Amino acid sequence: EVGDLRVGIDLLRVCGNIAEANASRSITLEHVEEAVSKQGSINLMETINSLNDIERTLLRAVVDSDEILTAGDLSKQFKEEAGVSYATFNRTLEKLEFLRLVDTKFTGKGVRGNSREIILRFSPEDIKRCNL
Repeated sequence: EVGDLRVGIDLLRVCGNIAEANASRSITLEHVEEAVSKQGSINLMETINSLNDIERTLLRAVVDSDEILTAGDLSKQFKEEAGVSYATFNRTLEKLEFLRLVDTKFTGKGVRGNSREIILRFSPEDIKRCNL
């Protein structure tokens, strides 16, 4: 899914370790599913740990929201919390999207039809477990 050969090689290593711990002579689908589950949380933790304070603040605002957020509403809230411009907000949001922590979806609503909804790619609980 990520497209990085190193991720695949590391996943094979984890699968082998799980199979060995279960005294299995071969790697099964269950071993792969367990490895993917473990590997996903490790990669998420590494990604979140690499964020700077402003990026963490924005991600925290998305995680803590109980409703569907639009970029406009989030930018107002973020400006109050972090005291940054819309351009900084937009760059930060684009980085979170590039890191595959959030998705943005154009809704066709808003003044020019450019309103975006912010959607988490991981569950809020998984993100909070990563010391956000």
